[in-house]
Order: sequence, then C-alpha cells, then structure tokens
Amino acid sequence: MTWIRNVFRRRALERDLAEEIRQHLDEKVDDLMLQGISRDEATRRARREFGNSTLVEEQGRDVWRWPFVEDGMVDLRMRSGICAAPRRSRPPRSPRWPWA
Repeated sequence: MTWIRNVFRRRALERDLAEEIRQHLDEKVDDLMLQGISRDEATRRARREFGNSTLVEEQGRDVWRWPFVEDGMVDLRMRSGICAAPRRSRPPRSPRWPWA
C-alpha cells in the first residue's frame, strides 16, 4: 500500500528527488574544485558529465508512478470538463450590420 501513500506525497517525493540530484551535482563540483579547477569551470563540467537533470528527474518519476492509471485519470478529468461544458439551446446570433 505504499504506492497509495506515494500518490498523495507526490510533491514531497519530487522535491526530494530534485534535492538529491542537486546534492550529487554539488558533490561533483566540490570534487573537481579539489583538483584545482575554478568553481565556474567545475560547475560546467559537473553538469556536462551528469547530463540533463530534467530528464533524470523524469526518469526517476517514471520509476514510482503508474502511467496507465495516472494518464487515464487525466483523460477522465479532461472528458468530464468537456462534457460538463454548458451547451447552447440555439446558435449565437450574428451581428447586425447597418448596411445589410
């Protein structure tokens, strides 16, 4: 039943994941700075070696998410919004032009 708890704690999990990625990058920057590289260059190298952090976050989310269920819920929400839209009983009137 931990997956149910994770559904409700999603924001906290995403925040934890982003923080962990940031910590890995900071550790790599510190290691490179110990080798005598400037902070700016160490940051660039660490980011280049780590890769796309947004992609890593998305892949991490995919591990503890249920795409079929969550995408189905989004589809249901979208469809209910479309079905709940007010309907007009008659078509809207066209504007009256003075020269018509």
